[in-house]
Amino acid sequence: VKLLVAVGFAWRWADITSNPEWKGVAWGLIPLHTSGITVCTYHIFYNTLSVLVPLQAFLTCFGNITAAYAAWKVARRNGWVIFRGEVVELPVLGSFLQSLDSEPADAEVEAAVEESTSLIGLNI
Repeated sequence: VKLLVAVGFAWRWADITSNPEWKGVAWGLIPLHTSGITVCTYHIFYNTLSVLVPLQAFLTCFGNITAAYAAWKVARRNGWVIFRGEVVELPVLGSFLQSLDSEPADAEVEAAVEESTSLIGLNI
C-alpha cells in the first residue's frame, strides 16, 4: 500500500509543481509495486508457482531502472548537472557523462514555481 501512496504523492507533486517529469516517477514505480505483488502471490500458493520467481526478479530489475531513469529526468529538469567546475575524467563513463551535461536546459528550469498547497492538498 505504501508504494501506491508514494505513486499518488509523485503524481500530485507533478500537478502542484507543473513539472510533468514527476509523473514519470509515478510510472517508474509501478513495476516495483508489481514485483511485490508477484512475490506475495508466490508465497500465497506455498511456493508452487516457480515461474513467478524469474518474473519477480525481472520486475525488480526493470523497476529499479525505470525509477532511476525517472529520478534522473526530474533532476535534469530541475537544473542538476553532473559536474560543477572542473571536469573529472572517468575511465569508462567519462565521455558518456560529459555528453549528458552538454544538453541545453529548459527555460522553465530557471523559473521559480510558487507553491500554494502542500503535497497532500492542505493549505498550510
